[in-house]
Amino acid sequence: MKDIPKAKTSEAKHKRLPVLSNGMSFNSTPEAQMDYEVRGGGSVFIVVPLNDEATKNLEDKVGEETMWFAGGIAVEHGYIAGLVEQLRNEGRSVR
Repeated sequence: MKDIPKAKTSEAKHKRLPVLSNGMSFNSTPEAQMDYEVRGGGSVFIVVPLNDEATKNLEDKVGEETMWFAGGIAVEHGYIAGLVEQLRNEGRSVR
């Protein structure tokens, strides 16, 4: 992958956000406006683009060696936090 920093162990821990009565968490975006969804866990995550613009952005961001699986890219656990942070810094919505 291009320019995606590997997360430090302390950065990779996920914080649970409070859930609102409508099922959304704070700082979340309605599903119709979401760009990416992170699925899975453990040693490999799948980052799935949810619209054409997000797909193009992800294709431009990753190299040819990147494995596409189940509609998204496979990302090792040590890199997922860095990728999500980079996408959010670009103004993309990720859940």
